[in-house]
Amino acid sequence: MNEDYHSSIFLYGPPGSGKTSVGKILAKNLNVDFVDLDELIERETNHPIEDIFQREGETAFRQFETRALKKLSRTFQGVVSLGGGTLLSPENRDIVEKQGIVMCLDGNLDTLAERLADAQDIRPLIENDRKRLRDLLDNRADHYRSFSLHLSTDKSSIEQAAWSAQIQLGRYFIRGMGDGYPVVVQNGSLADIGINCRNLNISGPILIVSDTNVYPLY
Repeated sequence: MNEDYHSSIFLYGPPGSGKTSVGKILAKNLNVDFVDLDELIERETNHPIEDIFQREGETAFRQFETRALKKLSRTFQGVVSLGGGTLLSPENRDIVEKQGIVMCLDGNLDTLAERLADAQDIRPLIENDRKRLRDLLDNRADHYRSFSLHLSTDKSSIEQAAWSAQIQLGRYFIRGMGDGYPVVVQNGSLADIGINCRNLNISGPILIVSDTNVYPLY
């Protein structure tokens, strides 16, 4: 798993968990770009996701996802909202875990069903039907649990969820002083300080700021 500041953040989870809504705010907070994988596929194929499922089936759609992810891995750094089943493909999972960090957004059945009922778009595999959604959650429960980073969006606004994601990831962008600057808060990050400085295009001389309590420890 790539965890330097410039690695991409992939938001994953069931339909209705808020991947796109949270992702847009998270990207804005971190001063990075945002991509919704489904919207990218729709632009490149000139067809709605629902039409692709109907015409070519789920297997073919997963191949569209793979091609889109490979393209992103070459050209993109930022926040990516994934489809609810994108990482069922081992190849897709391998691509994103090599490129960045996966955070799985969680929600209970009632919350997800309510959000989907209010949504304008139709999700092909569930058609916004509560029973189909329940079956999908049951079938994918072990799959979603296999990811180490999780964030519940049940009782949070999208702004609160984005902030909670930042806290878990240890990523921030400070504004108000010049052009702003990124901040990373992670266990063990001192060992990677050289790599992070290089990724941020920082070259010497470098000043480390500490105090009399912290400095003797490190």
